[in-house]
Amino acid sequence: MLYEFDNDWIETKDPKELSIKEKRFFETQKYTKLLQSYILDWSINQKITEKTIKKIKYRYMSFIIRDIGREIERFDKNVLKEEKIITKIFYLRFKGAKVIKHGENFWEYLDDLIFEIPYYFDHRGNIIHLPKTAGIEDQEWEKMKIITMAQNGLKEVLKEQNNAT
Repeated sequence: MLYEFDNDWIETKDPKELSIKEKRFFETQKYTKLLQSYILDWSINQKITEKTIKKIKYRYMSFIIRDIGREIERFDKNVLKEEKIITKIFYLRFKGAKVIKHGENFWEYLDDLIFEIPYYFDHRGNIIHLPKTAGIEDQEWEKMKIITMAQNGLKEVLKEQNNAT
């Protein structure tokens, strides 16, 4: 995203790309650490560090942090409140059933992941691949939360198969 203020500009990640580490910084209100990894580029001719982040005007920072907060709220409202339903959708997909979309708001989050989800797991339901080649802390927290929901659905299917044998 590009924020333009008077003669200054700040380029950031999209709020949906917030990493697990950045979400933790947001929750603990460590905004300078959050912005250090969240800002991609800016009009200040200095490297982005924890020290130089403090040169950003407070109102600029508040716009960025507000947008991050809004995305977290939106995800919570559309996805986390429907966690049981989403886990059931993945359960049905892993059982081989076809799932028909309805008008639920969480589909915008699932659409990108629904077909690649099976490749993240081994035959026991363990996560063996991550969406990015980076470590777990640098993964997008929204994707990882959805992958965890899928894992719960897969483990239910595996538990049923083990009980049937």
